[in-house]
Amino acid sequence: MVERPHHSSGYLLGALTDHEKEDVREDPATPAGMVLPAQPDQAAAAITHTFLPAYRQALHNRDVNTVLALLNRIRAEHQAFQSMKERGRYTEGVPLSSRLIDSMERAFADRAWISYRDVLEHAPQLLALCRPETSAWPDDAAALAHLRAAIADSQEAWQEDNTLTSALYAIPRTLHAHEWSHVRAQLGMSVLPAIESWLAYGDVFERQARAAVPDEASHLSPTGQRALTARPAPPPTASIAPVHR
Repeated sequence: MVERPHHSSGYLLGALTDHEKEDVREDPATPAGMVLPAQPDQAAAAITHTFLPAYRQALHNRDVNTVLALLNRIRAEHQAFQSMKERGRYTEGVPLSSRLIDSMERAFADRAWISYRDVLEHAPQLLALCRPETSAWPDDAAALAHLRAAIADSQEAWQEDNTLTSALYAIPRTLHAHEWSHVRAQLGMSVLPAIESWLAYGDVFERQARAAVPDEASHLSPTGQRALTARPAPPPTASIAPVHR
C-alpha cells in the first residue's frame, strides 16, 4: 500500500510478484491494483470483498498453471519415450535393445521426478478445492479419485526425497550430480503408475481446478500437506541427453 501519487490523501493497494525477474504488470498472479476509498470502513470493505478475493483467485490460477506446465513437460518426455519404443529404434542406425530401453526408462524417470515432485507440492491443495458434484462435470469424481490415490501412493517417495535432500544438504557436495540422478531415477521409477495417472486425467484436473473457487484458508493458512513441502533448493541436475533424437 502506497500513498496515491499527486493527491493530498488516499492510498493505492496492489500485490507484488514473488518472482524477482518478472514484471509485476505482466505477472498473471498479480491482481489489478485499486484506489482505496478515503473512508476507513469503505476501504476495509473494498479490501475484504474485492481485492483479497481477486488476490486468492490469482494465486489459485498461478498454482493451476504451474501444475499444468509441469504435466506438459512430463507428457512431452513420455510421448517421446513411447514413440521411440514403438519405432523400435533409438536412432536410425541403433535398434533398441531391452538394456537400452531400461536405461531410457530410468532416464525418463529421473527427469519426470524433477517435475512430479513439484506437482506433489501444489496439487493436493488444488484437488481439495475441486467439487465435481456441483460442477458441470459430476462424472469427473471417479477421475479425481484416481488422482488423489496417485498423490497418496506417492507420499513415501515424496517424504524420502525431502528427508534425503535435507540430510545431504547439511553436508555440501555429498553426492555428485550423476549420483543424484540415480536417486531421482529410483524415486521416479517407484511412482511411474502415479505419474501415468496424472498424464491420463490431466484434462479432468484442469477443468475441475479452473472451476474451483479458492477459499480464504487455502492461501492464508497452509494445509498440513503444504507444510510438508518446506525444502531446500533442489540438488544439482546432471546434464542428460534428451530421449528423443
